[in-house]
Amino acid sequence: MCVIDDHVLQARIEKIARDLEMVVLSSKDAALPNDLPGRPRAILIDISLPGALEAIAAWKRDSPDIPVIGAIRVPDAELWAAAESAGADLISSTGTVHRHLGRFLDDYGQRSKQRIRVGPAREFDGRLGLIARIEDGALASPIALYHVGYEIYAVADTCPHAGAELSRGALEGPVVTCPRHGSQFDVTTGERLRGPADDALKTYTVLNDGGILYVESDE
Repeated sequence: MCVIDDHVLQARIEKIARDLEMVVLSSKDAALPNDLPGRPRAILIDISLPGALEAIAAWKRDSPDIPVIGAIRVPDAELWAAAESAGADLISSTGTVHRHLGRFLDDYGQRSKQRIRVGPAREFDGRLGLIARIEDGALASPIALYHVGYEIYAVADTCPHAGAELSRGALEGPVVTCPRHGSQFDVTTGERLRGPADDALKTYTVLNDGGILYVESDE
């Protein structure tokens, strides 16, 4: 789905679509695609259009697995950041977005795992320990993200012993202690270090794609 008002870019996108055996549906109104015809593989939108940011937020809320690519005509750092915050998966200038789009869609279509957006990586710069918690109805458990050393790690935020919220427990180095019964886990590996829990924590891959942090889940 394309929501743009640029004939040159439209032609470039249509060529990419033909190569990927896709059909391009077009609109110049950011409010229209809330009622999408069928289920698009991706949405490309000019983020300078009136209502574009609101539309991106609505699409990502209602269909988080559909990638949204933002195109920007004139460099505008504030608008770029606002589109990222609204949920755009990729943003590029209108002059170069077609170069990224084919690779992005090809990669996105091959993923067998769900990507859950955390937010712009710069928002977590300088923060250590627990930096975020994700609750998603599609997940078996909430996910806690920890910044330990120089890496960010993601683990299930439910103690396998009695279901306590682990992120409420104390973190010392990489070790989190369950606030209910004292089980301990290494958040960098998920390893169970001390009972009464018998099982390790499920771990998740953390990705930085274009300055945006994602957690990858196979649930």
